[in-house]
Amino acid sequence: MNFEICVIPGRSFQHKETIQTRSIGRSSFGPSATSFAGSYQIRDMGRHFEDYIVRPQQVGLIGGQFHGSFPPNFAYQPLLDKQRSPGVIGNIGETVCGIVGLRALGLRAIDIVHIRATTPKRAPDFVFNIASLPTAFHQIADRMEIPASAMEFSPNWWPAEAKTTKRANHVTPFDDAFIQLVCYWRECSRSDVFQHSMGYGLIIITGYESGHRNINVFMLIPRNQCVLARYLQMTGVSKKTAADSKLASHLLADSKVRLRKLQETMFYGIPKV
Repeated sequence: MNFEICVIPGRSFQHKETIQTRSIGRSSFGPSATSFAGSYQIRDMGRHFEDYIVRPQQVGLIGGQFHGSFPPNFAYQPLLDKQRSPGVIGNIGETVCGIVGLRALGLRAIDIVHIRATTPKRAPDFVFNIASLPTAFHQIADRMEIPASAMEFSPNWWPAEAKTTKRANHVTPFDDAFIQLVCYWRECSRSDVFQHSMGYGLIIITGYESGHRNINVFMLIPRNQCVLARYLQMTGVSKKTAADSKLASHLLADSKVRLRKLQETMFYGIPKV
């Protein structure tokens, strides 16, 4: 199954550029990939990939399909088929993310580091140790007129969040991933070592629906790290809403107006909605 790997600066789809077309199949999920790219121990990821993505098999549930006396016009309906496990789908997305790291970013397996929060905080799936971005990324940024300094002085450690969805262009998985990166950046703003990483990140969304099979690599570049740091540390975000769940609620309030404003004003390539 062929997937187009596309780089998108911010969320500017008009500057979307396909940098590779790569075949990803059951064999891609062998021990060499799943040993470093999936955070959960699942024995046969290749079979799950084939059943979930390549040739989806929906197994019927007898009770839902054949019990004829379930009351109609009710707030609940019988489940007719077995669903994809969110955990397995997430692990597929992580493994694809690792493959992208190797093939599109030129990383080694050792450069793809899973992370977890040391306290109850939200965290992206990975940090990638990127010594230098591939030329294609710089060319796309140049066409977007992103200042060369923003690319030249980008950090070595880039947070990366993987999502898997029917269509990789959907805004919802992007927003979900973006909030996880915001939680990471807020911790960066408090660290002398990682302050330089604040605002930089990758969101890698795999779309698996037939006709929309592509992998979108959203490259996030901050306009001004100092302004972003002040925003993340201001009263109402880091003090009164110290918990990540409250930070998410803060950004998602008012029909996501705050989230959109943060994206549009602080990052290159986020168009106004």
